[in-house]
Amino acid sequence: MPQLSPQDVVDDRSGQGGRLRYRLAAEHRDGTTRDVVGRLRGSGEQPGTVLVCAHYDAWFTGALDNATGVAGLIGLAEHFAALPRSQRPRDMVFVGVTGHDAGYPHLGLHHFVESRPELMEDVDLFVNLDHLAAHGEEHVSGTGVTEMLGLELDLGLQRPLDEERALFTSRHPALAATFLPHLAAHGILLTAAVPTIPEVNANGDLEGLVGALGVPSVNLTMATPHYHTVEDTPSRIPARQLARCVRAHRDFLIEAMALPREVLRAGIGL
Repeated sequence: MPQLSPQDVVDDRSGQGGRLRYRLAAEHRDGTTRDVVGRLRGSGEQPGTVLVCAHYDAWFTGALDNATGVAGLIGLAEHFAALPRSQRPRDMVFVGVTGHDAGYPHLGLHHFVESRPELMEDVDLFVNLDHLAAHGEEHVSGTGVTEMLGLELDLGLQRPLDEERALFTSRHPALAATFLPHLAAHGILLTAAVPTIPEVNANGDLEGLVGALGVPSVNLTMATPHYHTVEDTPSRIPARQLARCVRAHRDFLIEAMALPREVLRAGIGL
């Protein structure tokens, strides 16, 4: 008889209406974390700064959440650093933060934002990189983030190539108008574009925090049943899908950071 995983045991007992007793061995250690920040100067053709972020802390192995985002952050920083300065119309800042998973909602970008008020006043676009790629699972959700919200819809369907996503944006129309064509061009499966930042978002200490400052903010994200578990492993991350997603972000950034400030910041009901 195969050995049951802890999750199988919980599912079995809960389905039978039974009770489960367990003992948790845990250890707390104090420590100091750091924001990792890189800055690329632009040509000055456009005013303002583009801020690109990924949190680098994780539960367990953290392949989807959030090694994929960190890989995207490094890849984008390398790409734009290799360009001549004349091809970067705005300054760009790349930041890796921690304390999102373990310190929510108090850490994440809070220290970065609070310690750099002058920079934040100058930010015209914020992009959060979080949950960029995963194999399609045997479920279909309406938004790509229902598991993140604790709502799973299992229809017994197999989608081995991709996982559906939701595009969260603030209420700045230029964001979705610019991003959506690049998602289609790179074959990214999208089930919803949701202009609800900061009121409804995936991360209140990341794009929710920055969006509350009135900064045009975007987060293309997904969730599978395995994130925040020991099963969030590299074997579940298809390299080609991750590359397509990062390229879509690259092309979005190239186009968006060339837009005039008044176009990026133009909002609905703001």
